[in-house]
Amino acid sequence: VDAYDMYQEAFSQLAAANDNEDNPTTITYTQLTEWEDVADIVTELEDGEFLTLWQKATGYESPNDGHITKLSQFVIFNNLLDKLLMAKVDFMKLTKNNKKKGGNEDISYDQLWNMDSLSDNIEEEVFSEYWQKSTESVGRDGIMTYEQFLVFYELADEWLDHYEHIIAEE
Repeated sequence: VDAYDMYQEAFSQLAAANDNEDNPTTITYTQLTEWEDVADIVTELEDGEFLTLWQKATGYESPNDGHITKLSQFVIFNNLLDKLLMAKVDFMKLTKNNKKKGGNEDISYDQLWNMDSLSDNIEEEVFSEYWQKSTESVGRDGIMTYEQFLVFYELADEWLDHYEHIIAEE
């Protein structure tokens, strides 16, 4: 409820800044990138990640094609941004020791499996399936890049959401 109220207030403030009498609930892509709550975050994102969030929230391919016109789109955008940031933080934690040892930013199967939030909440069979879908590697073979990790993270998140609903129904 608190987050929803916060999103509603931010949405209203951003839309009001446009001074668009024809559509008083419009937020442009540029306006969103310059919003003080995300401006610093935008600089930390990889190329195209912010645009991808925009596309998923609005359904438009290009920022020039449309705008956020509904609170629900704004909430979707913010939730996607939160998930992306959590994925980035998790990836950075997993690769921190690799970089200290002069390695790269790729992660191994075991590094990811030993991440508490996953191994405590997902069956290894499901984990292995998502590893394979993300990396195209079978078993413990291969390594995972950042882009593959984002795919894995989305798959695991879908499973965890589904699993939580099953538990709640029991």
